[in-house]
Amino acid sequence: MDNKAVIIIDMLNDFVTGDLKCKRAKQTIPNLKKLVEAARKCNIPVIFTNDAHYPRDVEVVQKWGKHAIKGTKGAEVIPELKPTEKDYIVEK
Repeated sequence: MDNKAVIIIDMLNDFVTGDLKCKRAKQTIPNLKKLVEAARKCNIPVIFTNDAHYPRDVEVVQKWGKHAIKGTKGAEVIPELKPTEKDYIVEK
């Protein structure tokens, strides 16, 4: 049985370039891009698992500030890894 997948976690605008950015995240982009492109060429599923909060998620917003608000640019996967229609997006 061949069960392969690539899972990309929280490579969102808010976490890569926004207020909650992780400075080292930018360093991972070139290799992640190569990995995602290779997976797509080999028909290996690419799954993006993303933070997706509602503004009314008071506990999260109070602790971390507004971030990854569902439907905003900050909650989108970074342009370098933009999902295609064949990819999967799982909100958490």
